[in-house]
Amino acid sequence: MQLNIVKKTKLIYFYISFYFQRYLCLFLIYFDKAFFLKSDYSHYKMFTVVDLLEQELGFQGFKQFEKEIDIIKKNISTKHDFPLIYDADKANYFLLYCLIRELKPEIIIETGVANGLSSNFILNAMLLNRKGVLMSIDLPKYPDQKVGLYVTPNLNDRWNLIIGSSIFKLKSILKQFSEIDMFIHDSANTYHFQKIEVLLAFKKLKKGGIIIINNIGHSNAFNEIIEIIKPHKKFVLRQEDKKGDFTGVIIK
Repeated sequence: MQLNIVKKTKLIYFYISFYFQRYLCLFLIYFDKAFFLKSDYSHYKMFTVVDLLEQELGFQGFKQFEKEIDIIKKNISTKHDFPLIYDADKANYFLLYCLIRELKPEIIIETGVANGLSSNFILNAMLLNRKGVLMSIDLPKYPDQKVGLYVTPNLNDRWNLIIGSSIFKLKSILKQFSEIDMFIHDSANTYHFQKIEVLLAFKKLKKGGIIIINNIGHSNAFNEIIEIIKPHKKFVLRQEDKKGDFTGVIIK
């Protein structure tokens, strides 16, 4: 009897916490869309993913990774519980995979998982590197929505999935590490989510570490972040599948 009461109490707490985070995030998203839509990235040179890897990052041997990417794509599950529009742009997952295979990072944190396309490529790169841990944060639309269905069981040893809002969870996760190698923002692509997450992650990012921010064209957050942190290098990547939007890349 007492055990049932404890279980029911935990379940009630879970649902209250879930929906509190969910509705607070929705409020913040709609607030940002109403007041923080202005953005201008015309003063940046726009890179394709290949140009960025070759010309700016000096990766000459990344062509070998293309075959690996093609094999991974063929083996990705067709099962999904999020709309396919949530899947990462080709330029993004191509860049992520090549960076991880080349640099062999130990600790990566990402916000926003959905079906787990980026997560799948990150974890497959780590598997081949025999090195690395991925911490992922995602808050689905409803409690039973399945996050990360593209991530196959053989990748789970290197993956820690945390269900909740990045606004609430990121700070406590960052406290677990003295430094991180890479941070990927792909949760709500709006002003406050981008700015809060990146500024928090940058404090723990090691020298030479990389931050990737998806869909920076949705707000002016990237410009403001650059002014605050003054990184060693910054780039804007033109997306391939989602025409008209961009990905921000920061190197500390």
